[in-house]
Amino acid sequence: MTTALHHLSQSALFELVLVQQQELIVKDDSIRHHEARIFDLEFQIKELQRLVFGAKRERFISEMNDTQLALHFEPHDTEVAAAVAAELETITYERRKPQQRKHAGRMALPQASACC
Repeated sequence: MTTALHHLSQSALFELVLVQQQELIVKDDSIRHHEARIFDLEFQIKELQRLVFGAKRERFISEMNDTQLALHFEPHDTEVAAAVAAELETITYERRKPQQRKHAGRMALPQASACC
């Protein structure tokens, strides 16, 4: 490899170095992306472990007051039923029933077979 580099021109060596730098930049970006993803997943795991196994004062307790009124953003059942009914379409069709064939039962054994 060393002798092969001695025979390259200055411009060819420069191009080779640029290509290798670009490859390193791409690999470095990929590594950074994966490290960030690992950090996020580890954080999520720690938070879930804290919620599940943490002391009671660390666990999530809803601070919603029973006397406080809630905003209802969900549609009423009648609105949902009307929307579903608008999307439904009744389809009717007729078909012939397949003919039922009588089961012939077992086939008779050949006369030449030895039996008991």
